[in-house]
Amino acid sequence: DFRLDGSYRRLGGAGTLAVGGTSAVAAWSEYRFSRDGRVARRGGAGARADSGGTSVTTGSQSPLRSGRYRVTGLVLRLDFDDGSVERMVLITDPADPRGAIWLDGVGYAQRRG
Repeated sequence: DFRLDGSYRRLGGAGTLAVGGTSAVAAWSEYRFSRDGRVARRGGAGARADSGGTSVTTGSQSPLRSGRYRVTGLVLRLDFDDGSVERMVLITDPADPRGAIWLDGVGYAQRRG
């Protein structure tokens, strides 16, 4: 009867801005878990590149997916409202799952607020 509660986000990116370059890419994914067994997932990506006095920026956000979740042992099962099902290995500290979780080896930090 283990329950998650809160929003967990991962953020990744790449680029050359830190070394004087002109490009950057970022992607994020977020899960919002409720103690009543509901889950919502969303994500997105954005990029920017500059060249010859021209700057191009683009971004995209995935649609919100909602459903129910259940934890059995180390398996997190997501039953989305559209009928699709996903299973992932969930790792966290059961005594304090509020710091971070790992889903199939990918770390997600809890967001405050």
